[in-house]
Amino acid sequence: MERKESLNIKSSLVLFIFFMVGAAGYFLNGPNELFDALTPYVLLGTGILTFAASDIYKDRHFIYWFIITYTVILTIEIIGAATGLIFGSYYYGNVLGFKVFGVPLIIGFNWLLIILSSFALASAITVNKSLRLIISPVLAVIMDLLMEPVAVKLGFWNWENDIIPFQNYAAWFIISIAVTAFLMYLNLKFNKFICISYYFSLLIFFLILNLS
Repeated sequence: MERKESLNIKSSLVLFIFFMVGAAGYFLNGPNELFDALTPYVLLGTGILTFAASDIYKDRHFIYWFIITYTVILTIEIIGAATGLIFGSYYYGNVLGFKVFGVPLIIGFNWLLIILSSFALASAITVNKSLRLIISPVLAVIMDLLMEPVAVKLGFWNWENDIIPFQNYAAWFIISIAVTAFLMYLNLKFNKFICISYYFSLLIFFLILNLS
């Protein structure tokens, strides 16, 4: 038990350090080539660390949840970016790395982490499954509210006329409900501590950069 607690603390500390270094770099210097080049790798690395430390990959249903939800989210993003009908009119810059049909592959992965960590935090707030199904998407949308202005500032993506539509948040709330419901249906077992650490590390990252 002590070994597991130690691993939780160490993994959480690594996540926090990565995000705080990024926040400090962007806060002090603004967008720059080094941090832009590292961004997709940091998102991938911190995500892999979170999945690994949470032990979620040991659940035999994880691969189904991951593949299905990643594919669905990426497909929705591709349709949304191409048509503007789902989230509003927007397009991705080049900071987030390799793109398929104009959408960075890391986007689907990043949203899986946000929804999973939101669910972990919701689970810590209440044991009521119906409340979790509402609180989790609310937490994901709160993250998106803080993320959007920073993402635009850093060139991750851009909105038409520089206006972030309410439609975007409504769409992500609905998508998060669906993904959370699937997660609950599969009843995936994982260590929620590290996922909650991921949520707050990312939250603080965006809070800091919203002040810059």
